[in-house]
Amino acid sequence: MHPVVKNQRNRPTYLLTKLGEKKIINTLTANHVNPRNRVTWVKKKMQNTDKIISENTIRKILTKQGVEEYAIKIVFKALNISYKRNVDVILVSKDTNTAKSCHQDFFPVDNKQSNFFGRDDDIARLNTLINQHQKVIVIQGPGGLGKTTLARQYLDNQGFDLVLSLEMARETGNIISVESVVEEWLQQYFEQEPGREFGIALARLKKHLQNRQVGILIDNLEPALDKHGRFIQNYSRYLELLRVLADATVQSFTIITSRECLFDDRVDIISHYYLSRLGVSAWQEFFAFHEVEIDISLLEEMHIKYGGNAKAMHALVGSIKTDYEGDATAYWQESCTLVERGLKNLVVNQFNRLQSLNPNAYKLLCRLGCYRYQDIPQVTEDALLALLWDIPDQQERMYIIRSLKNLRLFEFAKGKYWLHPLITEESVKRLKSSQEWDEVNRKAAEFWRGSVTGETHLY
Repeated sequence: MHPVVKNQRNRPTYLLTKLGEKKIINTLTANHVNPRNRVTWVKKKMQNTDKIISENTIRKILTKQGVEEYAIKIVFKALNISYKRNVDVILVSKDTNTAKSCHQDFFPVDNKQSNFFGRDDDIARLNTLINQHQKVIVIQGPGGLGKTTLARQYLDNQGFDLVLSLEMARETGNIISVESVVEEWLQQYFEQEPGREFGIALARLKKHLQNRQVGILIDNLEPALDKHGRFIQNYSRYLELLRVLADATVQSFTIITSRECLFDDRVDIISHYYLSRLGVSAWQEFFAFHEVEIDISLLEEMHIKYGGNAKAMHALVGSIKTDYEGDATAYWQESCTLVERGLKNLVVNQFNRLQSLNPNAYKLLCRLGCYRYQDIPQVTEDALLALLWDIPDQQERMYIIRSLKNLRLFEFAKGKYWLHPLITEESVKRLKSSQEWDEVNRKAAEFWRGSVTGETHLY
């Protein structure tokens, strides 16, 4: 006889999500279980497992009431259903007593956690860096990956006495002076006047940071950088602030977010951390959290198209719930060839900034739109060099390629390169609208004819 596992008090409780509920319903339906007998049928299935739970607990699970997670796991195991936390269930409360009065569709939302998924490895990496006594870290990556969300989530949960935040202006001409930043920090957060000289203000700030544990976020740094990753001359005094923040004697920890690398040799005690895209599992958890039912193959299509972009994930869920009443399939049937406006703007802005700062790198990025990545998924470095026929200096050509790598505007691994579908779309559009379309295709065709394969893969 199997022991009945008793419910224990003061443990976290969970509810089935719509996806988890659907899995159970599908199993019951497939086995032609009468709705009146489903509780007893589930309990009978538990006879083949090493544990069973009471009929009352099974009933709570099936009616989406809060129970401890172990009980839901037992049901899933008995029914031979795969189980995943945050996909099939969601946390309700830390006290099982409160769950009894919960409405079956009630999901309390912690504002700091509700939109934060798939970053456990990144949090662990930041912990490693801070334990290695790193004082300043640059989280770098393309727009929409979730750099700011990660930085804020991390700083808000590390127990700092104070968290300071500086959001750089989107336009270079609107960036406020570092002198004003330090003055405001001293007056508003440390109740001290900055002094007449900037050096004095920095010394006073440094003293406070030596005596208090302070988290600091400098968000969206790239408008202050030139094409080489150095501070623009008008904002070079930010280097003096970074030297203070990177000093070994301060107790502060600073996170900088930027779409572009900070490569300024005038300050070198900074660690870079490139943020990767979210995995499919994180997207699955996010969709489940927001009660959007979606087939995994459909979700994978969306994930591939948008490259695991966190902003895209948010936009998709918003559109599906708002415009399609939660019907992900209907949304994708109508919108699979379109691009969410917010993501489109991100891509366009990245192209525009590159065109302004580094015309040759911009030219290469547009020219790369000539290759058919759906036929040949990856190309070699020689294929990139072939598109820089008008740059005679080999070292300059390699520098252009390295610039795009640093910006992560194309994908690369093990000497192979390819464009993300969203980047490809914009590259093709801009190349076709330029006067280079025919010439770029001719040069690319010449390269392929001269390569080992002898194939041509052009639009």
